[in-house]
Amino acid sequence: MSNGIEIELKFAAKSATDLLRLPQNMKTLGWDVGDSSDVVMNDYYLDTPDLDLLQSGWAIRLRRAGEQSKITLKSLAPCEDGVARREEYEENIDWDGSGSVAFPEDVVDGRINDLVGEKTLWLLFQVEQSRTQYVSTLNSCTAELSLDAVRWIYNNRSMNGYTAEIELVDGSEKDLLETQASLLKDFDWKLSSQSKFEVGLDLYNHF
Repeated sequence: MSNGIEIELKFAAKSATDLLRLPQNMKTLGWDVGDSSDVVMNDYYLDTPDLDLLQSGWAIRLRRAGEQSKITLKSLAPCEDGVARREEYEENIDWDGSGSVAFPEDVVDGRINDLVGEKTLWLLFQVEQSRTQYVSTLNSCTAELSLDAVRWIYNNRSMNGYTAEIELVDGSEKDLLETQASLLKDFDWKLSSQSKFEVGLDLYNHF
């Protein structure tokens, strides 16, 4: 199991072509951007019928990527100036991506069980992502750059969008914040106004 504080920058993009500017912009700013890798991910956000998790300030994400499945419990702290700092706990689970899923009471050290007890978890909405990833370094900072083509799905309705994220993997966030300032000022990037969870929740609430 991994846990800690997730720190990442979030940017909005108009298209897949627009996303591809970001690796080049980061190289211009001195980052060593590694080779790309592609992954398709299916995310399922869960809550109780009474939305106990949401009301407690948490979200559960069940992710299927390739042959691996992972459950993540995230705090819903709002972004501040395009920077997300969230408490996060995640653990690999045994699930083949089809049908219902069951996990033990002690998953992520029992934190989910503490929040919902014996209540049923059901699907809020689904997020499909085609992601291109790069591991990038600058000075003592290592970050993961993700370019995402995203589709949000709820009750046979869907919407599409494009987002970019730069997540701190190791080192100080100072280089990350200086990069954000340069991307906004010199390369005309725009901050993402909503997280993927918030976009999906809007879809859930309006339909």
